[in-house]
Amino acid sequence: MNKFKDLVDFGPVALSEARSLRGSVPVTPLKAKDKIVEQVESMASEAMAAWGGAASPPVLWRKREDLVFKVARRDGTIISIRFHRQGYQGQRQILSEISFLTDLGRSGINCPRPVATTGGDFLLEYRDYIVTAQTWLFGQPIGYEDTPLNGDAAEQVDLFTCIGTSLAEFHNAADRIDPPHLDKRLPWNAEGFLGKAPNWGRFWDNPNLTSEERSVLLEARAAAFSDMSVLAQSGADYGLIHGDMRRECLLGYGAKLAFIDFVDFGPGFRLLDIAGVLSQNVDLRNRAELQAALVTGYREKRPLSDRTLEFLPLMIALRDMSLSGWVVDRYNSEEPAVRRAAKRAVRSASAWLDARLGG
Repeated sequence: MNKFKDLVDFGPVALSEARSLRGSVPVTPLKAKDKIVEQVESMASEAMAAWGGAASPPVLWRKREDLVFKVARRDGTIISIRFHRQGYQGQRQILSEISFLTDLGRSGINCPRPVATTGGDFLLEYRDYIVTAQTWLFGQPIGYEDTPLNGDAAEQVDLFTCIGTSLAEFHNAADRIDPPHLDKRLPWNAEGFLGKAPNWGRFWDNPNLTSEERSVLLEARAAAFSDMSVLAQSGADYGLIHGDMRRECLLGYGAKLAFIDFVDFGPGFRLLDIAGVLSQNVDLRNRAELQAALVTGYREKRPLSDRTLEFLPLMIALRDMSLSGWVVDRYNSEEPAVRRAAKRAVRSASAWLDARLGG
């Protein structure tokens, strides 16, 4: 019995059970729908013809960067069909992700496998969208944003040790992969976070910021530019990363963890993947213990210097600040999520600046 059994639901569903889902895919669909969601939802069944047809209507599973549907195919298998966000990633960028996932799977990393159409293509252009499909992983996320972690303190430490080990194994595998069109992927470096056109948007222009709050973010932006240069010169580990490593992107799966949602994969500091998980622990009393556990697990499989770890607060602040820009193009400016992201960015930036000055 896996020691995480009370924290996550491990294990893929057997093919026989998957076949029983034909005609009735048990999911919890998203409640809120906008016009784009409704339009794409009506197109999903039509697009599924390229993958052999659907046994039941595709069900919207996730709306974040892309629109992801869970669907039972007529052959009894369960896959995800993904309508990629328009204007974010182009054909070559998505083909790079497909190649990366394929090679990761061959390296033994638990991740979705790209699924080809009946014609052998991995990418479909359909009504102004790029559509792809992947195998469905039936594990459950280890947690969610702003939701308490499951388990007691000891179980949480065990979980974060496993996260550290899994992240190191993922980075080790990524070192052996050279996907095509990598030059088209968004880099997670100083320009990608802090340049004139950051990957996730100009976080200092979030319309919910007060003038004082905007000044804090601009100050943090200037300081972060300087520190990112120091980080690069320090010889910190840089290579292919996930790019958006949240709890929701880590699934309990078999005896290990599985990684999903590689839409933001690209070159960057490996520390960012570590920061992605830890950034969701800032309000936990045992955050220091969980960080130590993750670092311990990581170091079992891959070097991680104390010098590099000194920049972890910077990476957490960069991630929180970037989310303040990410929400602007994806939500109405009056929605609470936009203000929440702005407040979190300012809090994180202020805390990092105070610690930086104090250090």
